[in-house]
Amino acid sequence: MRATKLITVLAAAFCILTVGVILNLPTMYWMCGILLSLPVSGYLYAITQPRRLSVDRRVPATGSVAEHLSVELTVHNGHPWPKLHLTVADELPVGLVAVGRAELPIHLPPRGSDRVGYVVRPEVRGLHRLGATRIESADPLGMSKRTTILPVRSEVLVYPRVIPLPPHLLPVGLTSSVSPMDSTGQRGEGNLFFGIREYRPGDPLRRIHWRSSARIGHLAVREMEQERTSEVILALETIRGSELGAPPHTSLEYGVTLAASLATVAARRGDSIRLVAPGWSVWRPSSEPGQRALAGIMETLARLRASAPQGVEHELLQHLGQITAGASVLWITPRLGPPLLQTVGVLQSAHVDVTVLALDPTSYDPNAPALDARHFGAQVTAMGAAFLLFRRGDDLGEVLAAVVQGGGR
Repeated sequence: MRATKLITVLAAAFCILTVGVILNLPTMYWMCGILLSLPVSGYLYAITQPRRLSVDRRVPATGSVAEHLSVELTVHNGHPWPKLHLTVADELPVGLVAVGRAELPIHLPPRGSDRVGYVVRPEVRGLHRLGATRIESADPLGMSKRTTILPVRSEVLVYPRVIPLPPHLLPVGLTSSVSPMDSTGQRGEGNLFFGIREYRPGDPLRRIHWRSSARIGHLAVREMEQERTSEVILALETIRGSELGAPPHTSLEYGVTLAASLATVAARRGDSIRLVAPGWSVWRPSSEPGQRALAGIMETLARLRASAPQGVEHELLQHLGQITAGASVLWITPRLGPPLLQTVGVLQSAHVDVTVLALDPTSYDPNAPALDARHFGAQVTAMGAAFLLFRRGDDLGEVLAAVVQGGGR
């Protein structure tokens, strides 16, 4: 388009010059000179417009996959004259996609500023760093254009996708006779009513039972029954070389989505949660209550890569003494072999409930060693553990429903 305009101006100037020479009209010479000066003046206009500009960017610190995030750009003009015919755009990293128009027009008053915004959609989890801001200036006729890069650095941590799952699909207690949320028949801090007793100093005012207090003539409070909750250990394989498939649909990404979804369900149920991701998670002496642990777990899941020197089995066996009996280990892995079977046997003998959430390696990499999933699953279940096989593209809810309802897979 710019070349077409330039050719048009030059052709018009040549025609006017020809007429001026033939008719010997000085006015034509002036008109030819004015036309020929347009490209030069436009070029000078374009290169001076972006000078003494600065930009600020505001972007959310965190987001989630497929969530729409608002990015705000504020461009400042340090010159005492206005800046017009400018467009601004950010250099987006792979994994962040602009929703709608990415190049935005701005008009800057003298020593003023203009604010514009756009929306991005994260396609993959991780720490995304937004690059510099690009400002393009053009002359009013559109024959010249100048691009200026302003260094701005911002980053957003994108949490993994969470698939909504009902609480009963959390695969814990599958090999135990005790329901994870059974009542204990003991006083505690649960949600079940236990009885009425006399008020004691320090009791929360919200526990006062006013009707009973009026009847007996002094303050009485409600007592609640302690519920039995589960300790859920989410073990995600992050050993080097364990990620199979082509990005972004790899076994690790599926496993991260699975872990994030299960962690969210466990936190909503009030279970204690611990994440085991070799090389990325920090082992603590005890697991944390779900809602308190969830933020840290999601951040770890957002950042982790398959780069650890050792696998999940090493981490679990190393800290076996700190895993309480009755805890539920949800082991997410594409590495199906003797180390897993040996570790499952040790955990089961320590009265730890194990569910293997296997990511079928052949569905991600056709060149992966052939695996008889049914035979391997039979070996796992023979040890008293539960086995669940996920293939690429499987619906999490459907597969979990099959195993929780006893169908297996």
